[in-house]
Amino acid sequence: MNDSFVLRVGQVSGRDHIFSKINCQDAYASLQIKLGDGVYNIGVISDGCSEGKNSEVGAKLACSFSVSNISRLLEQKVYLGKIPFLLFKNQITFLRRVINQYKFSSYPDRLEFIKNHLLFTQIGFIQGYENTIVFAYGDGLVTVNNNVDFRDQGEAPYYPAYHLIDKRLLSDASEIPESFDSFVVKTKDIQKLAIGTDAWRAEKDLILSGYIWENQHESALQRKMNVWSTRQRRFQDDATLITLERIQEGENECNY
Repeated sequence: MNDSFVLRVGQVSGRDHIFSKINCQDAYASLQIKLGDGVYNIGVISDGCSEGKNSEVGAKLACSFSVSNISRLLEQKVYLGKIPFLLFKNQITFLRRVINQYKFSSYPDRLEFIKNHLLFTQIGFIQGYENTIVFAYGDGLVTVNNNVDFRDQGEAPYYPAYHLIDKRLLSDASEIPESFDSFVVKTKDIQKLAIGTDAWRAEKDLILSGYIWENQHESALQRKMNVWSTRQRRFQDDATLITLERIQEGENECNY
C-alpha cells in the first residue's frame, strides 16, 4: 500500500485590514504534478509588507512565478537541494524585469514603487518521493510533524526585493541573505507539514493544539479559519496556511 499526501489551503483577511478596508496582502500558490513515477506537491506563500499600499501585487506575482519556476526546474531534473538557490536567483531576475518595464522620474520614485508593490516575505515547500525541501525568506510559520518554528524577525523582516535596491541605501546590506534558508527532510519521515504567514504567531494555541490538522474535506481548513475569524474574532493580521498530511492509499477521503 503506497503512501500519498493531501494538500489543503486556508486564507482569511486580517480583522485590522477588514476594518481599515485594506486588501488582503497575503498570497499563495500550490500545485501537484506527476513526473515519471513520482508525484510532487508544491506550496508557496508570500506575505506583503503592511506598509506597502499594494504589496499584494508583488506577493501574488512571486507565488505564481515560484510555482511555475519550481515546476520547470523539476522537469529539468535539477537536484532538489539546489532548487531554492536557483529559484531565488530566478525570482530576483523576474522582479528586476518587472520593475525595468517602468520609467521612473527619479530613483526615489523607483524606491517608492518597490516599497508599495514588491516587498514581501516568502515561504514554501517541495515534497518529492524521497525528499522534501522547505525554504523561507523572512518570517512565517514552518511545522513538520511535532516540530514547530515560528520564524520571528520582529518588525523588520528581510524581503527578497531588497536585492533590487542600491545596497548603499540599506543600513544592514551586508546582513541581507543571498538566498532562501532551506532544509531537507526525508519524505518517509513526514506525517504532516504546514507553512503559514507570521499572523500565526498570535494564534499559537491553534497550531500547538493541533486544530489545523485532519482536514479530510477539500474546504475543511478554509472553513475552520472562517470560523476562527468570524466567530472567535481571531487573526488581526492576514493569515494564510498550507497543510500537507499523509494518507494511506485506499483511505477514505471526502472532497465535498
